[in-house]
Amino acid sequence: LLEYLPEKTPPPNFRNPGRTIGKPDPVSRRPIADGAAAPAIRFSRGSSSPRRLPSVRSQMIDPGVKFLFQEDRSLPLVSLEMLLPGGKAREDRNSNGLTALLQSTMLKGSRNWRGQKLAAELERIGVVLAREIGDDYFGFSLQCLSRTLPEALKIFFDLLLNPELSSGEISKEKKNQISAIRRTRDQSFPAAFRLFREIAFPGDNYSLSVLGTPGSVSRIDENRVRRWHRSSLRPQGAVVAAVGDFDRKILLRALRAWGDHFNGIPVRQSLPGPGLSLKLARSAPRIRSVRRRRHQTAQVIGFPVSRLAHPDRHALIVLQSITSGLGGRFFEEIRSRRGLAYTVASVPFLLRRAGTFVVYMATSPEHENEARQVLFHEVDRLRREGPTPGEVARAIQYIKGGYAVAHQTNGARAEALAEAEVLGLGFREMEKYPARIAAVTPEDVHRVTRKYLDPDFAKIGVVRGMKGI
Repeated sequence: LLEYLPEKTPPPNFRNPGRTIGKPDPVSRRPIADGAAAPAIRFSRGSSSPRRLPSVRSQMIDPGVKFLFQEDRSLPLVSLEMLLPGGKAREDRNSNGLTALLQSTMLKGSRNWRGQKLAAELERIGVVLAREIGDDYFGFSLQCLSRTLPEALKIFFDLLLNPELSSGEISKEKKNQISAIRRTRDQSFPAAFRLFREIAFPGDNYSLSVLGTPGSVSRIDENRVRRWHRSSLRPQGAVVAAVGDFDRKILLRALRAWGDHFNGIPVRQSLPGPGLSLKLARSAPRIRSVRRRRHQTAQVIGFPVSRLAHPDRHALIVLQSITSGLGGRFFEEIRSRRGLAYTVASVPFLLRRAGTFVVYMATSPEHENEARQVLFHEVDRLRREGPTPGEVARAIQYIKGGYAVAHQTNGARAEALAEAEVLGLGFREMEKYPARIAAVTPEDVHRVTRKYLDPDFAKIGVVRGMKGI
């Protein structure tokens, strides 16, 4: 065990270090003959039990902020996640990319903290700020040392409430965003997934990219960015999650000041309605494709499924583990046995108002159709036979273990809490998730497979390569 500690911190008192089992024979001073080995030393694990964290608590703050907090004093660190409903969900084709542009420009400076001064201060006090954006929400994350939280919050809320949003920075960020959009055209999955979105969610906001298009971003002027800030950053409906070692009073004061700042400013427009029905999603055209000068073909095949809050989501997550990755049904049949694809992966893409079960494959151009037919054959076989109890048991263990590992850090827990709450699942979903996954049966997985994975209703986005270029 190697630890770096502050100079004034006394060394920890380790009560139960790894101990040697049995006394090893002393190593002889004579040269060791070729092929011989020194005596092995075996170690045992300490007997300490896993650390139990305090339960998550919640508090409503006027005017309508849901504050979630979980105190953990084991390390002098704190993570904060602030998410607001809307953002990209309120955009249309003409304003697509506006939220992402606003966020990136906001983090460039405020009236009191600009440019190099901001960067130097964030580095000095050890603060990491990042933007968060999805199809149904947007926001920011903050991580810092516990002792610098008051300073970090002053900077964060100054950026939030008083961003400079100068013409020069907006113009610069527009160019950066357009360059990022163009780069995705050469990236296999993002390019194919963009085409899939357009055909899976016809006429709906979900058909739009988070970053927008070069045309939509170039049409956004600086006044629209500033108006979007005033209407989008209101605290009503926001969720703020804090995890770590913090003084709750400091956070409460900052959140209440946020609400006071927006008094008298009109409430933002309402969010889109319930979203696409499965019937509408299934009735759209089947395939959308483009051709590129490249050696590889990328295709996203998706099946319309229920929205995120539907009880079927847990069975769909187990189905994903059964079919995807090393040992997964789709991977083994398409890649391992037949060698038709470089990559095979599946994932349930579940949103607040709709959902799809997506399979991504990267193949050589000549194998595009054959790989897709093999995929549909495996889907049909799974619909007829269902998964085995062993497959479901292994998938459940894998998901539960991965979930526990992924949520060990303060930042990951804060993000999971805020996201579950802002998407309508409720922050207790994080606690209930392992038990709900464990309750999934082979019959549940078979049922959702038959219900949703019908090849006749699949939507396909393809970026086709060119053979022999």
